[in-house]
Amino acid sequence: MGSSTRSPSRSEPLAGATALVLLAGLLASCTSLRDPAGAESGLPPFYRRVENAGRVEEQVLYPLFRQIRDAEGRQTYVFPLFWDREFTSADGEWHDRDWALLPFFFGGSETYEGDYFLFFPFYGNLKGILHKDEMNFALFPLYLDTTERGYDSTHLLWPLISWGEGDGKEDFRFLPFYAEREREGRSWGRSVLWPFFSWGEEDLDTEHPVDSFFAFPFYGYRESDISSTTTWLFPFFSHSENADGWYETNLFTPVYRREEGPKDSAFRIWPFYGESRDGDDLRRWWLWPLFFQNHVTVPEGTLDSFQFLPLYRQTRTTAPDGRTLREVVRLWPLARRTERADGTAWFGLFDLYPFADDGDFDANWAWLWTLFEARTGPEGWGVNLLSGLFCYEEEAEDAALTLLWLLRIPL
Repeated sequence: MGSSTRSPSRSEPLAGATALVLLAGLLASCTSLRDPAGAESGLPPFYRRVENAGRVEEQVLYPLFRQIRDAEGRQTYVFPLFWDREFTSADGEWHDRDWALLPFFFGGSETYEGDYFLFFPFYGNLKGILHKDEMNFALFPLYLDTTERGYDSTHLLWPLISWGEGDGKEDFRFLPFYAEREREGRSWGRSVLWPFFSWGEEDLDTEHPVDSFFAFPFYGYRESDISSTTTWLFPFFSHSENADGWYETNLFTPVYRREEGPKDSAFRIWPFYGESRDGDDLRRWWLWPLFFQNHVTVPEGTLDSFQFLPLYRQTRTTAPDGRTLREVVRLWPLARRTERADGTAWFGLFDLYPFADDGDFDANWAWLWTLFEARTGPEGWGVNLLSGLFCYEEEAEDAALTLLWLLRIPL
């Protein structure tokens, strides 16, 4: 007997998936209330374009694809497999390009250094990477050679065996058995059965040369006529001090630390409490990693923050004249409020991402979980329910109403 039940068409699942993707895009069309200070366009997360001071960034399904263009050049990223960066000087005389198809292929070219290419781990020629003028390898880590400002080195079974000479430097190592290092007129060092026994001298070209010895883990020291460090049974005890009155003591590292100096200080009993001071900057924590409090200097002025991870975070940026430039308060995952010096403020309900501060992640994906959002400011105001179920925006003499995610009505 034949069955009358119709077999589902192969195209039906595809059609359903396509409809869901299109619906998500339409929902995102009223992703968040527009920022009058920015120049953004697109349909996040499918496409977003941001322009600022000659810099243009385009994003597709962030962070999958990003492209950044400005007066210096172009950067393209396809997370996590590919990146391509290209820069040219204003006069056009210098050009640099670097690209990678992770984890196997790297390449690029530079006006003065030439071309390079890498097929990891079989063969590679790199230039201007890792502070080296040039690096060549074959079947890494079996063979590697480097050049850096007249110093040439060869490595076998990196990092176990190597030797090098040039520019007043000499090195040889056959780890773990023996290693030596010479810097003409500046320093020297020896190691036997590394890391157990090592000794040497440093800063020989200064008024305060340093002598060092370490028999790991039992005893070690670094001494000069103005400073000293002593270690016993590492990491159980170490003490350092210098002629300026600074000292530091560590017990059962990282459990206890005490540091005092003319400009900085630190104290730690991990994981219960810790603090550090550097000039006017102060950092504190309690019951690490739960509570953090910071007061630090930033280019705009000062940044004060308090965090109870992951539930609460408050940050405030203050100008040198005392004006609050920006303040963000998050009560995760319930709400978030952001306020700027120009009087613009945002308020949102239900915020699942506890770390971003109105960054790219929020701009592309916050519509997925934002129940309600409101903006007020000198340029206007607006409210947004369920990312476009009901969205009203008013700016200067213009106003618009969005209903049911799809219907936008100019008012």
